[in-house]
Amino acid sequence: NVILLEVPPLRERPEDIPLLANHYLRLFAAKNRKQISGFSQGTLDLLSLYGWPGNVRELKNIVERIVVLSNTEVIEPSQIPQDIKAVTKMSIPPATHTIHQPTKENNLQKMEADLIKQVLHETNFNKSLAAKQLGISRRTLYRKIEEYKLEV
Repeated sequence: NVILLEVPPLRERPEDIPLLANHYLRLFAAKNRKQISGFSQGTLDLLSLYGWPGNVRELKNIVERIVVLSNTEVIEPSQIPQDIKAVTKMSIPPATHTIHQPTKENNLQKMEADLIKQVLHETNFNKSLAAKQLGISRRTLYRKIEEYKLEV
């Protein structure tokens, strides 16, 4: 207990998820002698939406499980465990507007921006409350507002 390091939970650092997932993918692919080059963007987006209650240890275990069971060169969303996909779908409230048909990789980002706008509107633009309802930190919410150039 010489130095206390406080690291925020993984759900507050979604930008770290692709880095960690790719690190563990390389590690477990080598360990299991598998030729896996990486994750598809859709898979990384799906992993980034999950709340990771088990933090980095849970991510590590999931990536190991995916590698062991994989027989493809690129990990696709269909290879993500169903329980994670189900929780990810549940965490996005049903939209009160038309859902856009997927056309490009950035469709997920559009959906995320729409969800943030919807929650901000529902909370009368109370960013603390909106961040809490979205399950992210205020810092992450501010970053997303800036990234998507949302007018609040």
